[in-house]
This record gives sequence, C-alpha cells and structure tokens, in this order.
Amino acid sequence: MAKSPPTSMHPKRWTAITWLGIFLWLWGPTVMNLVPSIYAIENDAGEWEKTTIANLSELPFAIGWPFHYIVPDDPFITSVPMPVGTALPPPGPAEVYYGFLAINIFLIALATAALVFCLQTLFPRFTLRTVFAVTLIVALYFGLMPHVTRSIGFIAGSLIVDGLYFSPIVGVIAILTLKKFNVQWPTTISHLRSQFRKTVDHNDPEEVLAHASRLDKQGRWEEAIDVYRSAALKWPHQATYIGNCVAEIEEKKST
Repeated sequence: MAKSPPTSMHPKRWTAITWLGIFLWLWGPTVMNLVPSIYAIENDAGEWEKTTIANLSELPFAIGWPFHYIVPDDPFITSVPMPVGTALPPPGPAEVYYGFLAINIFLIALATAALVFCLQTLFPRFTLRTVFAVTLIVALYFGLMPHVTRSIGFIAGSLIVDGLYFSPIVGVIAILTLKKFNVQWPTTISHLRSQFRKTVDHNDPEEVLAHASRLDKQGRWEEAIDVYRSAALKWPHQATYIGNCVAEIEEKKST
C-alpha cells in the first residue's frame, strides 16, 4: 500500500514562516517563565550585588507569564498594625504555585499550536514579498510596542500584547467555523489577490497554483490536476510541491 504524503500540518511541510512564528511564540514566554539561577539586588549602599538562588521561596520578585507562579511576600501588606516610625519586618518567603506553572505551559502550547494551524492554512507557501512583509511587521512590533506601552500605560499595553499573543486561537475558531458551514474563503494572499481579477495571470506561478487549489476545494479534481501538471512543466522548481498536491487529490479520489 502506497504511503500517503504528509499533510500541510505535518512538521515536514511546515514553512520557514511557520518555524519563525514558533520561535517568536515560544521565546518570550519561555524566558518569562524561567527562574534565573543568579540575580542582582541593590544593597543599602546603593550597589548591585549578585545573589545565587538556593530556593524558589527566596525570590524577591514575581516570575511567570501569563500567570505569576512565584509571588514574593510584600512587607507593605500586613494585617499586623505597625507603630509609626517602626521599621518594616523582613519579607517572608515567596509563595510558589506549581498549578499556575502548569496552566502557563498549557496556554503557551495551545497558542503556539493554533499559530501553526493558522499559518499552515493561510500561508501553505510564500514568496519573497511575504517574507519581507513578515519581517517588517515583526520589526515594527518590537520597535513600536515599547513606545505604545509607555503612552497608554503598562496595564493597557500588557492587555494588547496578551490579546495579540492568543489571537491565533480566535483564528482557528474562525477557520473551523467557516469550514463547517462550507464557506469558501481565500486561504492565501495570492487567493485574495486573484479573486479581485476576472482572469488568472498564467505567468504568475502563485496565481496559477492558487487557482488549482481553489478547483481542488470546489471538488473539480480533474481540472485541478490538469492545472497542477501544466504548472509543473512551466515551473520545474515547484514540481515537488505540485507532486504532493496531486497526490493528495488522487488520494481523495480513491476514497
């Protein structure tokens, strides 16, 4: 029995943009959930001293995203009345909530999986223009977000960042809902561009392949195969991708 080709969601078919998205979605949250082995703390003389952590309860600052799972004791919050002028008691041990750490790992994994699904659905292939656009968006985000946060406030800026991070989950729900009701929608930028044109530009491989993909989704498999094979002869560098697409159609025809 012939082995069926991997689907677009298989790691072997993930594009460079998908791998870049995975890196961006995992790098920041991973750093924010890691406990540093050494941290610097200011002493009474105003100098910074490096301190080694022997126990998580010794941490003087919160750790965790989107939820803090290490919460330090705040000496300013006390139920014991303190006489005026009396020095504050030393901070107690930090509270460690491993349940929140597990929730953080689950939410980060869920958002990253949703991102992969969205990118592989919307961008199964890409051009240099797509790479430039993604690079520009990432650069603008990291360049402008600190200024936006300072102008609108830390809490509002944090809510925007959290919303952007978990937005792929909303995207997955939207895509699956459209599929459930058999709503045809452009699955790539090339699809969107070509739908505003009355004819397909047969000199643009992106438009030709997008046209073949639409025929496939409409169940016009023989027409889709003809377009794919013509494209493979015209653009040999796309032969591997086209061969996988034709194999998927042939598999659907045989079931």
